[in-house]
Amino acid sequence: MNAPSQPPKRSRMDQARGLVRGAQNVYFYILSCGVGAFGVLFAWFALQEVFAGEIFVGFVLILISLIPISLPIVVFRERKRDKALSRFLVDNVVNLEQGATGPDGVTYTLDTVLVSYETRFSAVFVALKFTSGLYLHGQSHRLPKLLYTLFTMVFGWWVLDIEVFIDNLAIIGRNLSDSNKSTVAQLLGFEEPAPEEGEPLDPDRLPD
Repeated sequence: MNAPSQPPKRSRMDQARGLVRGAQNVYFYILSCGVGAFGVLFAWFALQEVFAGEIFVGFVLILISLIPISLPIVVFRERKRDKALSRFLVDNVVNLEQGATGPDGVTYTLDTVLVSYETRFSAVFVALKFTSGLYLHGQSHRLPKLLYTLFTMVFGWWVLDIEVFIDNLAIIGRNLSDSNKSTVAQLLGFEEPAPEEGEPLDPDRLPD
């Protein structure tokens, strides 16, 4: 695939897949910090159990508390990494056909496949969906996969909408199967991903 000198104006690099720098990220920052704070309180409660003599129960609860505490750490680290990755990919468009070494030491080409994870937070009449940062497909990303999936399992169902329930099951399935994939070329806007089976064709994808 030949690399154009510049990506299209409406680049996917500025859209979803964890690279959006808009209000949705701010909401997720706040939510993840709230979950982390809950984890700290849960850990404090677990320590009280240990001091009360319930050592086994206390240590089990401490291990559980590490999951919500880890969420804001993962979110902030991946957002920082994604900003560096997006700048690198845009600045090295002309080199991606042959391959260019990214800030993480990985060699990227236009055909490099990246994967992201989804999660949802809901509250009565509000349901918000968020996308993780980008990860190299084929490598092990158990922690973000676990955190985003568990966040959906815990916070995704508190809404009165059957479509959200169904979509939550789809989110969990996509996360577990690493199916939210895009190539670097697709993220930069050089090519459109093929529509899923049964998905109506987007007229903008059709040739003139």
